[in-house]
Amino acid sequence: MKSSTNTAFALLLASLYPQLSSAQMTSDSPAKLPSDEAISTTAHKASSEKINEIEPQQVHIQGHKQYRQLSVAGATKTDSLLIALPISVRVLSAELLHDTGATTLRDALDLSSGIQRQSNLGGLWDSYAMRGFTGDPNFGSDYMVNGVNSSRGYNGVRDNANTYAIEVLKGPASALYGRGEPGGTINILTKKPRFDNAFQMDFQLGSFQEKRLAVDLTGPLNQQFAYRLNLARESSNSSHDYHNSDKFFVAPSMLWRINDHTTLSYEIEANEQKSPFDRGVVAIRGQLGALPDSRFFGEPGDGRMQVKSLGHQVFFQHDLNSHWVLQSGLSYRDSEIQGYSTEASTLLADNETLRRQRRYRDFSASDRSARIELAGKHTFAGIQHQSLFGIEHVQFADERVQLRRNPSNSNPYSINIFDLYMENKQIHWRFLSTPKKIKKPMRSTFKIKLIGMRNGKH
Repeated sequence: MKSSTNTAFALLLASLYPQLSSAQMTSDSPAKLPSDEAISTTAHKASSEKINEIEPQQVHIQGHKQYRQLSVAGATKTDSLLIALPISVRVLSAELLHDTGATTLRDALDLSSGIQRQSNLGGLWDSYAMRGFTGDPNFGSDYMVNGVNSSRGYNGVRDNANTYAIEVLKGPASALYGRGEPGGTINILTKKPRFDNAFQMDFQLGSFQEKRLAVDLTGPLNQQFAYRLNLARESSNSSHDYHNSDKFFVAPSMLWRINDHTTLSYEIEANEQKSPFDRGVVAIRGQLGALPDSRFFGEPGDGRMQVKSLGHQVFFQHDLNSHWVLQSGLSYRDSEIQGYSTEASTLLADNETLRRQRRYRDFSASDRSARIELAGKHTFAGIQHQSLFGIEHVQFADERVQLRRNPSNSNPYSINIFDLYMENKQIHWRFLSTPKKIKKPMRSTFKIKLIGMRNGKH
């Protein structure tokens, strides 16, 4: 009985530890368990044999580039950490804009959530809505350049050639730093002169015969002065018939390092663009798609609208000590739009006859602003504070001359939107009535002057 009991115990151990199956078991003596050292040595030898049997495998590790900014400077006019601001902020860096090929402000804002494109006056300026708020439809959408309001007037489609970063402040709290739009505020930081030589040139080719050349050049003149020159030239056709545009942008800047605590900078932005006035296709019975997107309802003989803007900015900064900074700035900008256009007016009940309107625009504006601010960091009651005290003066003047001829029964200035013919390899309209020139009596002129003052404390 004792012998059979020992044999059963040995078989149980062998099932739990296969390496013990080779141990000698006799009916006269109980099975002897191996030591812990013997078990470890046997297990290590078995695992080594299994590892040697596994063929080596190649492991691929992929990383994703992240574009993350930790601070915001221009929009809040203080160098603040994003985590310390009680508002939603997104910073689009120059590296992100370059890698995504965003050459204009409207392309860049497509990278930020909560922003949608809006009617852009036939492609003549930037227009977008932030969180559903569009702003004043008579001008382009609001944005700032280096913390200064720079969108008032007729500045055209903004180029990113001299853009260092774009700060997007969302929500009504951004009104502390902008023009009071409840949807948010856009601030553009420009590239600054550097005291080390650098040069970059980009050449871009795209669809519809797009050609673009951009140059970025910076360096020191001596130990106190540095310069920077940003230049862009672009020409392209479009998916729309008769639509070709030319754009030129140049932005020279100069930095004077007066001493280790004081700097003075001067920046210029000059922009010129030429493109036809084009509001797109009409909807038939309230539905799009009956006509190709390429259809142009204007007149090629009207020529192209011309947009010009010239801006100046002067900034002064002096470090009073390690905690407080005195900063001030002056800004002056002239802008204008001029040219003829033919625009869709009324689609008649037959859903084929389109009456059109002829216009001549000559709009101009001037925008002046000045500000002085004191910014600092200090501790009060054991809490770290960041304060900004400032005063700003703004003066804006807008002058418009617009000549307009509306369609009538005697002169409907109409076309059949489906009836086209070819001549010299170009598409032309078959007129249902003869277009007439605009008469001088149809003239309206008005001028707006806005003078304001704003005090801020934060």
